[in-house]
Amino acid sequence: MHGLDTRTHEEGRITFPRTLGISPFPYTREIVEIASNTESVRDVQFSPHQSYVFVAVSENGNVQLWDMRRPERWTQQFTAHSGPVFTCDWHPAEPWLATASRDKTIKVQQCFFLYCLGKHPNIQMVWDLSVKPTLEYVVPTIASVGFIKWRPQRKFHIASCALVVDCGVNVWDVRRPYIPYAAFTEHKDVATGVAWRGDPHVFLSTSRDHTLYHHVFQDATRPADKANPQGIALSCRMDVSHAYRVHVNPSRTAKLAGKLW
Repeated sequence: MHGLDTRTHEEGRITFPRTLGISPFPYTREIVEIASNTESVRDVQFSPHQSYVFVAVSENGNVQLWDMRRPERWTQQFTAHSGPVFTCDWHPAEPWLATASRDKTIKVQQCFFLYCLGKHPNIQMVWDLSVKPTLEYVVPTIASVGFIKWRPQRKFHIASCALVVDCGVNVWDVRRPYIPYAAFTEHKDVATGVAWRGDPHVFLSTSRDHTLYHHVFQDATRPADKANPQGIALSCRMDVSHAYRVHVNPSRTAKLAGKLW
């Protein structure tokens, strides 16, 4: 078994992948078995906005959206990655589904909904599962990603753990790919999971080095602060382009525009 999730809005349910079995607990033996008809299922997550909706991600790169009221067949299936999808996570306040894969990317899909009621944290979204989600953001990483988790109370922040190479926990701003917003590098081996405490400044992480760390966000390193803010490129026609940091100043911008034109 690769993943498990419980439904929070109604009487508890547990989902067991490969054949997606769903069982009420704790004292009944009723099991609803759902055949995904795909490769091994690596992760499942109930939607925090709609109690009968859950997602299953597979080793063939496919993502399936399921409606519990119609368990005989998925309601939406699409290919999100070029390799196995190892993990997924619903955004707590937005109609976004994040997935991560061996293809070294984190992708954020927007799922369409019919209408929305209330505000976070009591928001309720009714999904339109007949419409294919659209790709909103792509975050390239240096290694295959084994775990992701949205940062609470921060719309664009998501934490990730790599399967190999990178032992740290990275927190990304999905609007700015390539460089993590924050990094936590205490682990000596690959990190395996992250759990936020409901507070965006505090979380726990586990690792293959047999340790559990309690992190405070103010202790994070900021890779972007150490990145070179300047760049240069040479074209095949021997044209040189140069990028550098400037402070926005209307008068200076006007002078620069005059020089360019």
